[in-house]
Formats: sequence, C-alpha cells, structure tokens
Amino acid sequence: MKHLNIDKADSLQPEHVHITANGLRPGGTYRFDMKLRHNYGSHASYCVLKADENGNIDMKTAKPLRGTYFGKDAGPNETR
Repeated sequence: MKHLNIDKADSLQPEHVHITANGLRPGGTYRFDMKLRHNYGSHASYCVLKADENGNIDMKTAKPLRGTYFGKDAGPNETR
C-alpha cells in the first residue's frame, strides 16, 4: 500500500516540511506537485523522484530527476 507522509499538516511559509513516500515500486519514478495559495497569488513546483531499492522516497535527501528545482532539500545546517 502506498503512503505519503507529511510531518506538519499546516505550516508557515518559511518552515521546512518533511515529506516521505513509501510502499512504492522499487526503482519507480514518481511525480510530486506542490502548490501554495495565499492572498497575493499562488506558487507551484513539481519534481520527479526515483524510489529507492525499498520503494521509499525521502524528499529531504532525494535529488529530482527533473522538475522546477534540481537539488536535494538542504536542511538548516546545510548549503544549497
């Protein structure tokens, strides 16, 4: 069974949100679309990620194959 896990149901814009997916086909590619809507307009991004050998994706460490950004998510003590 596929699961998408998000550590915060609601957050402020500058907060980091940790997103993982599991129960996926090992080595499969998956597209994730994200949208932020607010009073001043909307922001949207997407990425295509590859599941690891166990069928998991951790957006904190996965590097997109393609999308609107190209590097892994850097934590507060890492450089982008």
